[in-house]
Amino acid sequence: WRCGKQFGGEQAVCPSCRARRRDLPAESTAGTRPKIAVEIAPNPEQVAGRLFWTYGVLIATSVVYGWYIQGRAKADPDAPTDVRALLVFEAIDCAMILGSLAWLPQRPPPARTTRQGRHAIWLAGLPLLGLVLTMNLTYVHALQSYIGVSDEAVESLLGGDIPLALTVLTICIQPAIFEELYFRHLVLDSFRRPMGVHAAVLVSSVMFGFAHLGQFIAIPILVMVGMLLGYARVYSGGLALPMILHFLHNLVIVLLERST
Repeated sequence: WRCGKQFGGEQAVCPSCRARRRDLPAESTAGTRPKIAVEIAPNPEQVAGRLFWTYGVLIATSVVYGWYIQGRAKADPDAPTDVRALLVFEAIDCAMILGSLAWLPQRPPPARTTRQGRHAIWLAGLPLLGLVLTMNLTYVHALQSYIGVSDEAVESLLGGDIPLALTVLTICIQPAIFEELYFRHLVLDSFRRPMGVHAAVLVSSVMFGFAHLGQFIAIPILVMVGMLLGYARVYSGGLALPMILHFLHNLVIVLLERST
């Protein structure tokens, strides 16, 4: 329960972090060495199955909303953003992710990181975010300038017809909290033990990118953003840093879009 590593047999404490087992029999008494029950990890098939269904709902929500706002933009390019629809789809996402937290089996806690590693990733977080933002803006500029491709969904969401406070709430704060809870807590932490850290970061990042299927041209760069947030989760040992970086990334995009 402390370091996330497994042990069994007759050991009463973890050989790595010295934490006592939590699954000791309740009837154990002082002065006797209780027998240790074997630790039972969550069933990988059950975890994968439930992640499949919850992720499918998130994908469907993104696709339906993307079709809706792109169709609206093509029908009337000057039409204001449908704030009510935006709030409804955001509420569906929040409810889905909160339900996933309760439905998915409890994940073992990730292994603790070193103090030096946590300090290093916190110091490197902003420079790495600047690099990813530069890649993002370069990618979007190349699509618009050389290929002539734009994304009506993104432009509608970030346009200036929505009050800035509401835009920050729905585009910056809500995703920074709820998407991190789903992709960096539920998905990444569930995959770390069976797949290993790097494979889990990659898979969760690809899932993160394709969860924005309604904004299809942004998927490649969002996979890169997801990898930054995934490693921030792994090496910081918590969700605070990826949430902050996610918020800042979206905030910079919003402010730049409104200034043009």
